[in-house]
Amino acid sequence: MTLDLDTLKDEILATLAEEQFVVFHGYSRHEPLPEVLQWDAERHPDFRMFLAVARELGVKLMVFYHRSLTADMLDEAMEQVEESDLPPTEAQGLRRRLRDLRRYEDRTAEVELSFDHLARIYLFSLTTDWFEDFLEVQDELCSAASDEEYDEGAGGEFFSRN
Repeated sequence: MTLDLDTLKDEILATLAEEQFVVFHGYSRHEPLPEVLQWDAERHPDFRMFLAVARELGVKLMVFYHRSLTADMLDEAMEQVEESDLPPTEAQGLRRRLRDLRRYEDRTAEVELSFDHLARIYLFSLTTDWFEDFLEVQDELCSAASDEEYDEGAGGEFFSRN
């Protein structure tokens, strides 16, 4: 499913205003912690259902976060590809994926709503498929960098016990 999070972001903000939530424009609270309860957005993608739960609980403050894919993010990833020691075919594949992602530049990649209730954080989060692809590219680059650092440190470190 292709998500248009630019439109959804605007719709969420309008709905929050309509329903008189106090909106706190915060940072992402998406953490793999036991006190964060993640809404099942795959089976229940309508953010209004999430807001209805908050309203029933008497929540007034809603944390809103969104992130766009920026030219800087893509440029930095491309620089990492160029500076890496990846095999040419892998580097070429990553370059192609990053060039393909340019069409999403400045588009909303993820939106998140969250609120606190009884020492728990309740979270609604949506991320586009294309941003997931960008995150995979970043993971591959991090993994390659870690492998390079390990290889550099591993050679020539021999200690004799004699």
